[in-house]
Amino acid sequence: MNRDIESISKVIDLITADVNNLVLDGGLYSIEAVVIAKKMENAAKQIREAWESDALDLTESWKGQEFAGYTATQKDGSRRYSFKHLDKWNEVNEYKKDLELAFKSAYLQAQEGNIIVDEDGVIVPQAEPVKTKQSIVLTRIK
Repeated sequence: MNRDIESISKVIDLITADVNNLVLDGGLYSIEAVVIAKKMENAAKQIREAWESDALDLTESWKGQEFAGYTATQKDGSRRYSFKHLDKWNEVNEYKKDLELAFKSAYLQAQEGNIIVDEDGVIVPQAEPVKTKQSIVLTRIK
């Protein structure tokens, strides 16, 4: 392994251990550890964005070679399809959005004790709420 990569890897491991120990020892609040992690993520993202294109070129010539404890191969991007140019798809998508809004409204109204019926007098089914995991939002103060 390249000595520079090895020493940088050790620094990363030391920072990780130090942060965890500081939280465990009461020297840092857990939210401060999360802020440090966010800063490390941002730094890693900057490095990746700066060098990923060049690294993609290198993986062609380095196929199968081990470096820094890794091997690198290229993977083609996945194929996606767009339907936005198709009138039928847009119609169905609009219909779906209208249904979702009606079902959501039925749920919200039911929470207030009301029942929603359609123009035929049929009770509109309620959407089923799904709780997502709580998260922390970090906003940098300028």
